[in-house]
Amino acid sequence: MRKIWLMISVFMLTIFITGCGTSGSTLHFTAAENVDNEKAKESVSSILSLLEMDGLVNISEDEVTATLNENISPSQKESLQKSLNEGIDLSFRDANDEKMLGEKDLVPGSAEVNTRKDLDTASIAVQMKDKDHFHEITKEIANRENRENQLVIWINYEESQSYKEEKDKDNPTYVAAPRVSTPLNTDSVQSAGGFSEEKAEKLVQKINIATWLQYVELESIEIE
Repeated sequence: MRKIWLMISVFMLTIFITGCGTSGSTLHFTAAENVDNEKAKESVSSILSLLEMDGLVNISEDEVTATLNENISPSQKESLQKSLNEGIDLSFRDANDEKMLGEKDLVPGSAEVNTRKDLDTASIAVQMKDKDHFHEITKEIANRENRENQLVIWINYEESQSYKEEKDKDNPTYVAAPRVSTPLNTDSVQSAGGFSEEKAEKLVQKINIATWLQYVELESIEIE
């Protein structure tokens, strides 16, 4: 059985993965620039909790050790390794693909699923750190022409992608593209819905991991 050990030192956090008959693997995190060690510790612990919710690990009672789920598939291990290696980039862009907001603008771990049982659909809600800044962004977008007033949510946006090329596809690569008709004077943001509950939960997990990963940097990772 493999164990994930979370070790806290003054400047680094290291998760050790060891297993019977193996030399072991490591995930080596360091606190991001200007982030204190307690915040970095909270971030890694929160990431582990999200991975446990997805069935990838089981966290011990001390909350700083975890066991890799023995039943996870090779593809799940590969996905975990890729997510932690490359990070999860969350961005809110206008209709011309200009970045307006990112994961640093969200309260860490605030994304959640709201389900409408009567419609068998789900939406995603997130909380912004700065209500005034969000108001200014939505005011700017709301003042644009009707076809240009979307706030498009992307995960791992690539320069080759474009909202205008994706919007008419059956399965666009962006998460959602809510229209902003009036400035929003709130710190709570909710997508228009239309997700299955399963898809919404997966998206929420990615969003929350993205908001926590901003506080730590992954120096190296190897999952055997």
